[in-house]
Amino acid sequence: MPKYFKITGLLIFSIFVLHSLSFCEESFTITTYYPSPYGVYKELRLYPNDAASTCDSNNKGAMYYSDSGSQIYVCNGSSWETATGKPGANTMVIYGYYDNGFNVPGCPSGWSNSGPQVTSYGGGGSRAISSNVTYPAARSCSRTDGSYLTVTIYGYYDNGFNVPACPSGWNDSGAQVTSYGGGGSRAISSNVTYPAARTCWIAAP
Repeated sequence: MPKYFKITGLLIFSIFVLHSLSFCEESFTITTYYPSPYGVYKELRLYPNDAASTCDSNNKGAMYYSDSGSQIYVCNGSSWETATGKPGANTMVIYGYYDNGFNVPGCPSGWSNSGPQVTSYGGGGSRAISSNVTYPAARSCSRTDGSYLTVTIYGYYDNGFNVPACPSGWNDSGAQVTSYGGGGSRAISSNVTYPAARTCWIAAP
């Protein structure tokens, strides 16, 4: 066989082999979608973050997990709110009495304090609230860093506070007399029954 034909045949064979190998190569395409497609996920993780971006109309629907607050926040288009759908603001009232001084438990740590106030006064005339008469009193407490559940449990005082305890796991303000109509200098420890209450609170789940 002439040398020419041998070279030509080898060249054709090489082209055929290379062409065949090209068909054996695997190729794939990765496509990303934004927003992400619908689906069912076993777990989703939000990276703990305390430097949230600005919440405005362009960022509505964004959410982040607060590392320090241990809560999920969602942008409603103007401000961040807890994932419960309610703004992270709470208020509660803690009751007590006034008898030459406010005997109202202080607000819990982390809650803002309105200061105690007499809630009713039946003395009439010009009698000052500093007179030795007991009046209902209360203070309002508030905070804005998360949602809390609060409840007031009522009972009575009769030589001791007979007010049901807070539920298990709830914080307790302590029971206090909520009103006193004895007048004069009668102490609340006298054997007379008065309305009483305690306030309970817990972080919302």
